[in-house]
Amino acid sequence: CLIQGVQARYIAHTQGGQTTHGLGEDTGIRISGRGNTIRECEIAFSAGEGVFLAGENNAVVNCWIHDIDYMGCYASPVTMAGTHDLLSHNTISDAGRDCVKVGGIDDRIEYNDISRAGRICNDLGLIYAAGHDGENTEIAYNWVHDVQTHHGMGMGIYLDNFCRNYLVYHNVVWGVQKG
Repeated sequence: CLIQGVQARYIAHTQGGQTTHGLGEDTGIRISGRGNTIRECEIAFSAGEGVFLAGENNAVVNCWIHDIDYMGCYASPVTMAGTHDLLSHNTISDAGRDCVKVGGIDDRIEYNDISRAGRICNDLGLIYAAGHDGENTEIAYNWVHDVQTHHGMGMGIYLDNFCRNYLVYHNVVWGVQKG
């Protein structure tokens, strides 16, 4: 399936859920199955997720994804939870917590402009993974910049709590903070 040229705004709202870790409900655009692509779309304004990638060989390419996770609840403009998925040539910005949450296997995150995470949370990363084996997930050739948190630590690429098997190279990171 191909989703192309769509302007998806105000895609998910909620009555609150479990904001300490997650909303406790599915939000945003959820892609699973195999070989699906979202291309040249604007995805904006969601209390929870923007795009949730699961399944295998799915892609988000050349999209503008912004103003997502204004509940600050571990949702992200893009959450990667599949296998061999691609996030490439996107502009991803303005998130309550992280901009890209990585939890898939052998995924590729490349040539993205990722900025302005941490609007209402602390201890976060513009690209964030926690306690996960990326199994050769590549994070390369991205611009990662301008953490917005004023409450503590905001990293660029944050592989937290025993992450392993990530290939991180040739990214440019600026405008981040340490707690």
